[in-house]
Amino acid sequence: MDVAAGGNQKLTSMVQRGLLPKEHLIPLTDITGTSEADIEDLFEFGWYLKLLKESRVCTMAKTKLFGGGRVVKQVEAVLGRRFDHYQLASYLMRTATKLRDEVDGDAIDRFAKLFTRINRQLSA
Repeated sequence: MDVAAGGNQKLTSMVQRGLLPKEHLIPLTDITGTSEADIEDLFEFGWYLKLLKESRVCTMAKTKLFGGGRVVKQVEAVLGRRFDHYQLASYLMRTATKLRDEVDGDAIDRFAKLFTRINRQLSA
């Protein structure tokens, strides 16, 4: 699950009402080691910025980012608006092999850690 300041009220409510076991949640902050994280934060910043450019969402230099927190919020701060995450996801799905070889080893390790946790939950 994405983790932002203030938490996720819907998920917290579901846990509190007993609809969702807390141990079934995998906060992305467990994977990134940061205080906040979205799925996009599993990727390396430079790679994500290249995805933004190639998917034609925007072009932005890494130096424009303020250097802390969730990458999506940093990009939105520079843009001055929210952007459509679906456009990136759609582009990535259509052209997965184009950028796949450029995903760095640390990002692959973070995704592997996440999938290991998911698989552990599924087999429990």
